[in-house]
This record gives sequence, C-alpha cells and structure tokens, in this order.
Amino acid sequence: MPRHVTRMLKPALLAAVVALSVAPLAHAETAKQKSAKSRHKSAASESSLVSSFQALSDAQLEIAKRVFTGHTRCEHGQSVDVEAIKDHPGFFHVAFNGAHFTMTPEETSSGAVRLFDRNAGVIWLQIPVKSMLMNQKQGHRMIDDCKVPEQAAAVQTASTGLSAP
Repeated sequence: MPRHVTRMLKPALLAAVVALSVAPLAHAETAKQKSAKSRHKSAASESSLVSSFQALSDAQLEIAKRVFTGHTRCEHGQSVDVEAIKDHPGFFHVAFNGAHFTMTPEETSSGAVRLFDRNAGVIWLQIPVKSMLMNQKQGHRMIDDCKVPEQAAAVQTASTGLSAP
C-alpha cells in the first residue's frame, strides 16, 4: 500500500477504534440513566398514588358503605373485581380484563352508587339490579349487566313482583 494512503488511513482507523471502544461506555451510561429515570418514574407513580388518597367527604364515605365488593359476574362470561383498599376508607380497586382502576365514590342525584377514576375517566356505576363499567373519555360501556348475589336477588324479587296478579 502506498505510504500516503497509509498516512490517511491511520487517523481514520484510530478514530474507528476509539469510537468502538467508547460506544459501550456511552451505552452503559445510557443504561444507567435509563435505570435512574425508571426508578424516578416508579417513585413518582407511587407518590401520585399516595397523593391520590386525599381525604373524602362524609357523603363520599357514606356512599362507600353501599358499594358491593368482591367478584362480580357480568355479561359474556366476563367479570369485574371490586375491592376496598385497606387503610384507605372510601377508596376502591376495580379490575376488569387486565385493567386496574383506583376509584372513589361520587354523589349522584339518582342515589346510584358511582365510583370514579379521574385519571382514567372510568366509572363503576351500581344500581340495585346491576352494575356497569363505563369509559367516560371514550364514551362507551366497557362491560354491562354485572351482578353480585344481592343484585341478582333484587332482579329475582322484581321479576316475581311483576308477575304477581
């Protein structure tokens, strides 16, 4: 190889070697930064969850007493689980189809039990004969015709009362 070509290739070759040796360090630094960001996000989400447990009004706490909890059977063989959150009176964890919501009671003019997750825009609406999960942001029902045994009994009582002479 001619000497002038070798002189031109040496700096390029040296730059390539340096770049290849520095790249793993840069990647490692990026991984460290990502890990730190991930820890920060996790701490932030935990912090926002804790801060979301704000004091509820007496009316909200009264509504919470009427919420049916447990495994609720719904249409199409699906189900919703509603559980009170321990150490946070009036707060409920609602799970459906892999999605999880933290909900609080809201007053209604009809007397229906309404739980709401402000962040997700999701509502759990409980009336005497059924419950339903609705996405207020998207404007549709996620699942309907959910009944705990108390609601199924109310349906039975209502249907028996209707068929009486």
